Amino acid sequence: MRNLLAKHGISREQEKEMWRQQNIADLLYWADFPFTEKIKMIEGMEEVARSIHGGKLPSSPDEHCEPWGTVGS
Repeated sequence: MRNLLAKHGISREQEKEMWRQQNIADLLYWADFPFTEKIKMIEGMEEVARSIHGGKLPSSPDEHCEPWGTVGS
């Protein structure tokens, strides 16, 4: 991993610790987030995924959704 903050006098170890602290803060924030809000966010992501894939979600991450009538063409 490249030390992105070296130009600011921050060592690689300090940067790693800063990232660790940020990750902990993020986990605590999302752990306290209301469950209904988490569900709404997931539903929103599903809606975006459907719009990207022409209204059909792939059954696996490796499956490429193509519009109906073009599969195998």
